[in-house]
Amino acid sequence: MRDLCNGTSTVVLVLAILGLATPAQAKPQQYTASLILHSFANDATGALQALPLGAYCNPANGGSTCLTETLRKGAPLTGMGPRLDTGSGLSGFRVETGGFRGRTNGSLPPYPGISYTLTTADLENAKGSFGPGRGPGSFSFVPTLGAGLTHVAMVAGKNQFGGVMQLIGSFGTQNVGSTSGGGTWEGSFPTWGVTVVGASYAKTAMITGSISFKTMMLKYISAAVVTGFPWTTGKVSVVAAGGYGFPTALVRSGYDNRTAQGNGTIQMVAPRLTHWSGGAHWGDVAILNVKFVPEPRGWLMLVAGLGFLGAVHRTRPNARR
Repeated sequence: MRDLCNGTSTVVLVLAILGLATPAQAKPQQYTASLILHSFANDATGALQALPLGAYCNPANGGSTCLTETLRKGAPLTGMGPRLDTGSGLSGFRVETGGFRGRTNGSLPPYPGISYTLTTADLENAKGSFGPGRGPGSFSFVPTLGAGLTHVAMVAGKNQFGGVMQLIGSFGTQNVGSTSGGGTWEGSFPTWGVTVVGASYAKTAMITGSISFKTMMLKYISAAVVTGFPWTTGKVSVVAAGGYGFPTALVRSGYDNRTAQGNGTIQMVAPRLTHWSGGAHWGDVAILNVKFVPEPRGWLMLVAGLGFLGAVHRTRPNARR
């Protein structure tokens, strides 16, 4: 009878431990992630243009890594920590401000007329919230600037999954070049409109910068309108007329490979358009990839509980003696 009672209590204790471990395991609290800002590029030609991150590719800057995958993809912002939004169910989650951080710099290739360029970025994310119904639906967006030559098209992901998470921080560039007549110029653009990356639908920001011609003592202001869109697990295509021989043609997709328990990987994409007052039109796509891993406390509780049962079993008196 004592063996039966002991056996029953053991089963009850195991079930209790599993009951405690399972809920903890069902809500993964940890993630590792990266956020990539694409170079302005063209999938068809492999051309790279505009602002690199994390790659020195101009020999004038001491670099030699032009046309590398680092330049193509940019330097990712990375983050990790407990960020599950339990109020949104297992499918939804949030990232607190500063969950992604990154400081990097890079340089443009020596395009005609550009002899030196240095791009610096010190970025992090604003608070983000993601879940079903929070992403954009399917749409086709044609801006007033560059109409007919520039557009964004999106096919919504399953359950219109997505959300808003903007970038904050500094992102600017300094460049120097030469004119066809042998003169020199310097440019300074302290911001590149990163705050609209992953922002609300068709949110715009202004870019302003100055270009000075040293030989003619001429200085003028250059400006651009930047348009951003929310994150989505769907498919995005960006076409832009380009400028200086660099048209944009990008297609990027998101996905959600997480399990019913919330573990696994989700990828979201966010397009962006840049329209310069001088007539150039660029496009790019940011990629947010988040891998959720199980919270260890559930497993630790289970292992500790089973270890405790083993100790109890070894020290329990034998009723048959």
